[in-house]
Formats: sequence, structure tokens, C-alpha cells
Amino acid sequence: MTLPELLALGGLPEGSGDLLEGAELSPEEKARVLEMTLAKAGLRPVEKKEKTMMKRRNFGLMLMAGILCAGAVVASAAGYLSMRKPLADHLGAGEKEASLVSAGVGDLAASCTTDGWTIAATQVVGDKTQIRVLLEVTAPEGTVLPEGYYRFELPVMDPAATFTIDSIKDDDPTDNKMNFVLGSIEPNDFRGKTVKLHLEGLSRYKNYTAEQLEAGADPLAVDRLVTGDFDLTLKLDYEDTSVTYHPGAQVDTPYGKVKVDQVTLSPLSMSVDLSGEGTTIQPGTRLVIDGEVSAFQVDDKGNIIKVDPNDLAGGDRFIFNGDTESSSMSIFHDGSTLQSQYGIGVQAVDRQGNIIPYKTGDTQPDRVTMTFQGIVDPAEVAAIRINDVDIPLEK
Repeated sequence: MTLPELLALGGLPEGSGDLLEGAELSPEEKARVLEMTLAKAGLRPVEKKEKTMMKRRNFGLMLMAGILCAGAVVASAAGYLSMRKPLADHLGAGEKEASLVSAGVGDLAASCTTDGWTIAATQVVGDKTQIRVLLEVTAPEGTVLPEGYYRFELPVMDPAATFTIDSIKDDDPTDNKMNFVLGSIEPNDFRGKTVKLHLEGLSRYKNYTAEQLEAGADPLAVDRLVTGDFDLTLKLDYEDTSVTYHPGAQVDTPYGKVKVDQVTLSPLSMSVDLSGEGTTIQPGTRLVIDGEVSAFQVDDKGNIIKVDPNDLAGGDRFIFNGDTESSSMSIFHDGSTLQSQYGIGVQAVDRQGNIIPYKTGDTQPDRVTMTFQGIVDPAEVAAIRINDVDIPLEK
């Protein structure tokens, strides 16, 4: 295909074809353009020469070629998207933090409307183990969505995954729009996959006063705002921003040594792969948590049983997978130390020695995955700490 034919596909302005007549540079002009290009790139010094006039048609050719190059740069830069404000606000991301995950951002175009209510998935940010999906709710015109506590009814992901949905502080509580963020918990590489999200409506918790609650009002009572089937198909396309370390260090635990095989670290999360006898403890073993024997016990299938709610200090909430073939456990806690399934304490430590807080975590006998509260610069993570032993992260 010739350059004129290529440019014709781009819908050039009327009369542009005149600039391309005889679209062929002379050998002298080709050499001069090459010399200028190399000099601009710092590859060859350019000598000062007498000014020469370029023919009108050749000037047009160079102008159009420049437009093509500029378009290519823009197209390339478009692969690095900016986070939408609600998602950035949710992650506490300023310009620096947003730049750390720009390659991991992907736009979505999934929406469903029922009874005048629209739920749309507009953007995703993710890595090798996690995703955060921005959900936008638009109520019918004239409907006000004030500040309050909201929940989606019966949310389900396919393929099945454990996740949270958080509401975002509304910039305008007098309009008909609200934003939420869906965050996955279990480690799962969603890149290039299609995920289906099913929701059966939106509700708002009743705003009872303290007196009403003391009088017996149900704190979980809600007003159903819309009921219906909202089905969204999310085609997830983003780049992984993780770095991987292989420390190989071993740490003593109450159940034997544990080896740190791999640490996968991104601005959004950290996943630690473990091996050794401390990850395969014997049935009947009581778990040791924070140095003390707890009410947790392991059965003959590796599942944790005999959970005493009074043993869960600090407001932690443990959710066990019902699948008897899986013994993974998800933890929801704004804290710093994530106890592995068998009570091994895992922390992320920055270069100033501070513990990096996490929001949610998933634990298995041989893996611990934590989702950070915000966006973390992987270069600032100096080590992981397991049972008070610091393990540097070095290539």
C-alpha cells in the first residue's frame, strides 16, 4: 500500500490529495531528512547547511507523515489509562500512586438497565492476583441517592470468587448517582478473562436512631430500592505490574520450619508462597496464634474446626469456604499482621521499618495473600516479616 492510499483511509481533509501528488522525495531530500532525524535522535551531529526550499508537494508529504507518527504515539500512550476519580479516591491515589498502576488499568463497557436503574462496570485495576472493579449506579431521573449504607443483593461472580463491594463517599449526595468498588480477595489471575457479575438489586440500610435500635429495631433492615436481574459481562484486559522474588529463607514455626519460596508484590497486593513441614501440620493439632494455643484445630482433611468466636479479637471476621476439598480462609480486617491459616504471622515492611497495612487477606496452608489498603510502591517494600523474622526482598 502506498502512503497516499494509507492516508486516504484516515479521512484526510478535502484537498489534501494535492499535497501528495508525485509523493516521492528526491534522493537529496531523503538524505537530508535522514540526517536531520539521526541528529534529532542524538545519533549523528548535523552540520549547518544553506537553507533550501522544499517543494510544496513534498512539504505536504512530510506534514502528513508527521501526523501519522503523532497518531502512533497517542495510540501507544492510550495503553496506559488514568484511573477514574472515584476509583482513585477509593484507593487514596494521587498522581504518583496512580502512575504506579497505570499499566494495570483497563476500561470496561458493561452495563445493565432494569426499571430505569442502570448498573455499569466502567473500569478495572488489577495485577496477577487481584482486581478492583469500579461500579457506577444511576437511578432514574429525579431519584436522590443520599449518603448512607447501601448493599447489592445476592452478588455472584462467575467464575466463583470471594469478593467485597465497598461504597465510595459520594461527591454529590443530592444527585442520582453512586459509585462502588468490587475487590477480589482470593488470588486469581483475571488477565484476559471474561467474568460475569450477577446482582439482584440495590438496597439501603434503614437509618435508625440510637434510641430506635435500643428499642429493638433491626440494624440489618433495608429499603429495597430496585429489584431485578442485573447481569454484567466483564472482559478484563490489563497488564500485570507485579515483581517476583525468590527469597528461599526458612523460618521456625510451632509446627516446624517454613520456607519462603516466592513473594509476588504489586502496588495492590502481596502474595507469599510457602513450603515445608510447617504448612502440612498433623490432624488434631491446635493452632498457635500470637504465641498462645487457640481454639482452632485441624481435622483429618486439613480443615480448621472448633472455632470459638470469643477467640477472634480485634473485630476480625473469618469466613471458611464450605467446600470440604478446600481449606482456604478469608480474613476481613484493617490491620498490619495477617495470620496465615495455621497462625503464622505475615507482614510487609517498608524501607523505614513501618508495617504496611492491608485491607483483606486470603490464607491457605502454603500461601498467604494480602490486599493493601491503598497503592504501595513496590520499590519501597524492603522485606516481609514472618513470625518476627525479617526476610529482605532482593533480586
